[in-house]
Amino acid sequence: MTDDCEAERTALANAFPEANIILCCFHVLQALWRWLWMGKNRIASTDRQHLFFLVKSMVYADTVENLDHCFQEATADPKVQKYPNFLKHVNKIYDRREEWATCYRANIPVRGNNTNNFCEAAMGVLKDKVLIRTKAFNILQLLDFIFTRLETYYERKIIDIANNRLDVVKMSRFMPTDPKIENIIQISDSEFLVSSETNQDQTYTVNITVSMCTCHVGCRGAPCKHQAAVVKRYNIQSCNFLPIRHPQKRQQLHYVATGQHLQLSWFATLSDVPEEDRDAACLEATEECILDASVEEVSSAREESRSASVEEIIDKSTQHAALLDEYHSVCQDIESTIRLRLQTDATFIPAVQAFIDGAKQLKNDSSLLSALSTFGRYSGHKVRNGKRNQLAGLKRIGVQPTAVARRKKLHVGGRKCDQRGRPCASSRHVTSKASLLPSVLPKKTRRPAPHNMKVCVAKNTGLGKTHGKK
Repeated sequence: MTDDCEAERTALANAFPEANIILCCFHVLQALWRWLWMGKNRIASTDRQHLFFLVKSMVYADTVENLDHCFQEATADPKVQKYPNFLKHVNKIYDRREEWATCYRANIPVRGNNTNNFCEAAMGVLKDKVLIRTKAFNILQLLDFIFTRLETYYERKIIDIANNRLDVVKMSRFMPTDPKIENIIQISDSEFLVSSETNQDQTYTVNITVSMCTCHVGCRGAPCKHQAAVVKRYNIQSCNFLPIRHPQKRQQLHYVATGQHLQLSWFATLSDVPEEDRDAACLEATEECILDASVEEVSSAREESRSASVEEIIDKSTQHAALLDEYHSVCQDIESTIRLRLQTDATFIPAVQAFIDGAKQLKNDSSLLSALSTFGRYSGHKVRNGKRNQLAGLKRIGVQPTAVARRKKLHVGGRKCDQRGRPCASSRHVTSKASLLPSVLPKKTRRPAPHNMKVCVAKNTGLGKTHGKK
């Protein structure tokens, strides 16, 4: 699936002669919208939206018959008849309908992707996350960045999925939802009959092995609610959904990312592992992290760890007792100080009451741990910063990562890269050092057209250029 680049498509056809080379639907419609806005084609601005939606209905026709019907309606449309050049352009596009029409992809497992957005997103990761929108790299540095930072980036993403850190996943269609479908009949080990959510008389066949369904969404391999219902009901793994409750798949993902063989119990939930076996499972999982070690070395390390466990328990008990004694002494000192101050200073009364109220609100171990870790940190006392030799307060209120990007600053250029990514048009109004002078007002530049085709079609505006001036 590519855009309409003749050189690229010819090269792919020569390299893979048996492959189906199809066009990205988005790029087809984007090229059409740009064609409608070209001045040499002389299309009236009031007719551009109507002509665009005629071709769009052809692109997303569900059957070949509907595609032919949409084409006949488009050619017979009065507004189309006004522009012979557009009619000629539509006929030229229609001749290549097998490449861009979605109805011709019924037997192609595109997994619900009619655009090449995955390729665009991958290039966006390379430009934004790895190179940080900077061009100051030679060939060797570029090669090093691709094989080090880019690989590390994807490694972190796979590890997050393996550890069920799903807050980093923003593609909700790969998350198994909980649809309200109750009638599910299992035919075989891999096939299920699932009733429709809206029409109980309609049923669909789900094949969980190939992750496909007979509905209009899952017939091309895309994740649908019928597959999600089977996954949730029978706790079956499907390649269309993230392995949330499948330790085996997450174990494989972790091995793909790191090359380390971890114990299966490492990825199991606490409810799946008995309480008496959790410590032993953690010990075995930690031992499996040792790479390139022989069986004898692992067994000897296990025996040494077990022999040393008794000594560690004795040492920990001694340390805990000493820690508790020191804690009681500190509490007694604080209590004696408060008793003395309450008699002379009334400002200690609301402070002590606030401490009591805050202690009563600690409902779990996490809150208690946070309170103990931050006790005395926010007293307002200032120390001297060694680097800048300035007074620096201990109380620092953190901000969100995007808060710094929202602060208004003048973009004066320079070789220092901008960590915020591509700067917006409103921040590129300073063109020279002379405009920084108080007597010179900043030069206002025209805001370029947006790149969002949906917004441009709705507002009937032209698309902005993304690849420089031509």
